Amino acid sequence: MSEQTSDHFTERAVFKCSPELLDVIDRSAAASFTTRSNFLRDTVVERLRREGVIPSPRALALQETGE
Repeated sequence: MSEQTSDHFTERAVFKCSPELLDVIDRSAAASFTTRSNFLRDTVVERLRREGVIPSPRALALQETGE
C-alpha cells in the first residue's frame, strides 16, 4: 500500500514541476549515468591491464621506443 502511495505522490510531484526543473532533473540523471558508466569502464580497463590482457600506456610507449 505504501509503495502505491509513494508512486502516486511522485506522479503528482512531477506533474507540478516546471519544464525547466524537469530539464535540470533529466540532465542530472544523465550526468550521473555517465559518471557511473565511466567509472565502470575505467575499472574494467584497469583490471584487464593488471591481468595483462591489454597493455598499459607505459608498456605501449616502451614498445614504440624499442626499449
